[in-house]
Parts: sequence; C-alpha cells; structure tokens
Amino acid sequence: MKKIYLLILTINTFFFAQHKIENIAIIGNKTTDSSIILNALNHQIGDEISMDLIKQDKIKLLDLNLFSNVIIYPNQSTLYIIVQEKRNFIFIPLISKDDILGWSYGAGIRFKNINDKDQKINVGYMTGEISSYFLEYTKIFKDKKYIQIENRFSKANHSSIENDYIVTKNDISTKLTFKYNLRLHIQLQYNRLNYIDSILKDLTIREIKNTIYYNKINSFKYKNQKNIFELHYSLVIGNYNYTHNHNHIFNILNKYSIDLLSHKNSARFTVKKHLILNSSYDIPIYEKIYLNSEDYVRGYAINPLENNLSIENKMKWNNILLLSLQFEIPLFNKDYYNTELLFFSDYGIGADQYNQFNDKNKLRGFGVGVRFNINKYGGADMCYGLNPYNGVKQFHFIANFNKF
Repeated sequence: MKKIYLLILTINTFFFAQHKIENIAIIGNKTTDSSIILNALNHQIGDEISMDLIKQDKIKLLDLNLFSNVIIYPNQSTLYIIVQEKRNFIFIPLISKDDILGWSYGAGIRFKNINDKDQKINVGYMTGEISSYFLEYTKIFKDKKYIQIENRFSKANHSSIENDYIVTKNDISTKLTFKYNLRLHIQLQYNRLNYIDSILKDLTIREIKNTIYYNKINSFKYKNQKNIFELHYSLVIGNYNYTHNHNHIFNILNKYSIDLLSHKNSARFTVKKHLILNSSYDIPIYEKIYLNSEDYVRGYAINPLENNLSIENKMKWNNILLLSLQFEIPLFNKDYYNTELLFFSDYGIGADQYNQFNDKNKLRGFGVGVRFNINKYGGADMCYGLNPYNGVKQFHFIANFNKF
C-alpha cells in the first residue's frame, strides 16, 4: 500500500511540479484547528509543488503528535492534506528504568489538543524503585520554527542502591525548547524551586534540611543519523551542609558511527565519548556518579558493595571521563523492527576533583549483546559484560524506549 501511494505521489508531483499552489485543502481534522496544520507546512499559497517539501511536511505533521496518519498529495493547483486524528485523551502505561536503581512503573493520562490547539496536559503516578507523581503542561508554537514550552511539577522519593540514604525531591520547572530543524535543538530549563530533603540512614540528623535548590540548565543538541553531540551546562545554587554552595556542572556527550560499507544496513563502529565535570568537590551524596553503571562501564554489579574489594572504591565519583567502542552487526531488518549483534569495550576514569583525574581510578569492561528496536518506540540492549578483576558475567538490560 505504501509503495502504491509513493508511486502515485511521485507521478502526481512529476506532472504538476510546475503548478503553483492556489489552494490547500485539509481533510479529516475534526478537532485540530486548520491553522496548526498550515503553520507546520513548508508549502504556502503561491509556492511551486516540491516532492522534497512534501516529505518534510509529512514528517513535521506527524511530529506534532496529533495525528496517527498523514497523506499529502497534489492535484493540479490544489495541495490535499488528509489527516487521521488521535484521540483527545489516552491512558498510557508508564515504565521507566533508572540505570542505577532499577525499574519503576505506573499509569498516566494525556489530555491533548486542548481548545483545538497544540497543547497538552500529562498527569501520572509511578511506584517501584522510585515513587513519584507529576503534572505537566506543554504548549508548542510552530510556524517556520519549532518552540515548545513545558511547565512541570513533580515529587519523587527513593533510597540509594547501597541503601544508605533516602531522598525526597519536590520540583517546579519551566523548560523552553527551540528546534530549528530535525537535527538542531537548543533547550533552556529553569527550576524555580527544588526542595530536596535527604536522610542519611546511619545518622540521626538530616544531611540537608529545608533546602532551596535553584538549577539553571542550558542544553545544546545536534543530531543526525550518524552523529550526536550534546552540551549541557548547569548552575546549581543552594544550601548544602548548612553552607552556601555554588556548583557549575558540564556534561558533554559525543556519539558517532562509522559504516563499514556504503549501503543502509551495513555493520558499523559506534564511538561514544562522555565527560561530566563538577566544579565543586562538596556535592550532595545523591549527585554522585556511578562509573560502573549501564550507561558508562558495563560488566560490573551496579551496587559497589557487590564487586571485588580491590575496585569497590573506584565506582562512585564527582567527575567521570568515558570512552566506549561498540561494533554493531545488523541481524534482521523488518518493516517495524530490527535486531543487531553487539560487541563492546568500555573504558572509564573517575575523580573527585575535576582537575585530578588519575589512571589508577580506571575501570574497563567488555562483552557481547543483542539490540532490539521497534520503529518509533525505541528499543533495548541486552548485554553480558565482563571485567578483568573477577571475571563474573553481569547481565545488563538497557532500556531505550521513548518516554511518556
């Protein structure tokens, strides 16, 4: 069916490519205002029909998350837009996996297309390793550019993987996202009030009491099929251990792939470099970075206490530097899913002071795995990792599914 539609679209576009658009007909939008659809289009009245722009228009309309299907085709001087709307509210099961703590699950409700505009409200509750609930309002402004504003209230509490503290976080945040094209994203986030309460289980006093925690985040993301570059900067201002504390956090990630052959389903090498730096030595215990996590160096038990005594103190740091090499071989490639065989080798170094990295604090792991991807929904990596210290096999289930 898709091939027939593409053939018809190609023939129509070939014969009518020189026609200028005199009318844009929108069909199927019962609740979505036509202006939302028109503002998302690259084509305008008076433009000549372009096959490339038709493909981009379809992607942009589906990216609105308002439609389950979109068909665009020209007929002489009229451009027809046929849409199939999603329901105005849906119940969604929520599943989340923290690479340190583990799984959480729950349910949410999404109200969208409110007042026939591109805005939505999400509410949800989750339990498991992290208990939380949230209320989120999002509005998207689209013309030639993409601007999204998101206001979110959430509350969460959890214990540590080592079971040595309990933390509760109340957060009210505003996030503004600029999406100039499908590759470039710039994000600004301001946490107006973040009240954090942490209890050390071995002590009778609270580590942090009545703390107001301001967090300003600026993010830059560039992404295409083979290259991802992300730069995140955070300024943390708050009271920690009853003293006023400033902390600058730099989080830099670069991930790129090298195809061995020119065709689409070629085997590839993927290289990931990751650097996280904290300007302050005195950071809260719940902000420590576990170098042995599934996102960094695989092949170790997540809980440092379950690893070899000789490396137990090499797990948790304020700053990390990571290099990961992965060989990915496609196995099956279907219309809706694909699988890949993975061979990986991870190297990481930790430090408590950002300018005192030491090779003695190095961890390395290697192993094999399988990746399973479902189109539009993400996927998961199932890996067996080894490390040179005790040779124990460690299974990692790394979830990459799209979030609610």
